[in-house]
Amino acid sequence: MHTSNLKTCPETGNTHGEWHATTAGRLAKLMQSYLCALDNNEQAFKGLLSLPDDEFAIEFITQAITARHSQQESPETARLLKRAKNRADFLNELVKLGGTVKSSEVARILGVSPVTVNNNRKNGKLLAIQLGGDYLFPMFQFAKNGQHNDKGMLKGVGEILGSLDHLSDIRRCGFFMGRIDTLDACLEMQTTPLTILEKGATDEEIRQLCRIAKLRGMQDAE
Repeated sequence: MHTSNLKTCPETGNTHGEWHATTAGRLAKLMQSYLCALDNNEQAFKGLLSLPDDEFAIEFITQAITARHSQQESPETARLLKRAKNRADFLNELVKLGGTVKSSEVARILGVSPVTVNNNRKNGKLLAIQLGGDYLFPMFQFAKNGQHNDKGMLKGVGEILGSLDHLSDIRRCGFFMGRIDTLDACLEMQTTPLTILEKGATDEEIRQLCRIAKLRGMQDAE
């Protein structure tokens, strides 16, 4: 690569090749088209500008895509819009739960090598979502200060992942985030597996969550 083609990122100080400038140019054109799509919707802009950056990006793109296709509605367009909206909602929930990190940060959190992180991901012992060419690891699976710790992981996550090994990464992630009937039959409410784990799940609760996870996988496979 010729050094004359290298550019320095003002935020990180890292150098990048022509691909960086090409990607930036394409994003700029795309953002302009999205702005035009929302040009006459001042209310939408006001709502978007009040959001944090990550949520702003997700909601902005989702609303712009919806606006661009609103005049050419078709079954295929409706399907694409629904998928885009579901994906945006999913990513937004991940942001609220602490976001995601790359393998190098996971290695630091767990005190292991990047190779071990990659092997554990492949073996289903770590939860990761592939976006583009990167694997991103949801932070909710790792123990935070004061939480119930199992070698750096939130206690119970490993066992539950073992019961979800037949599902896609997004569906496995969704199981932790999605609502289920509470494990306490005396309570008339719903909760999420993640909430149960964060409060400090008993061994019996973890066994029940593993059972529900296996049943969820069988239902999704049908």
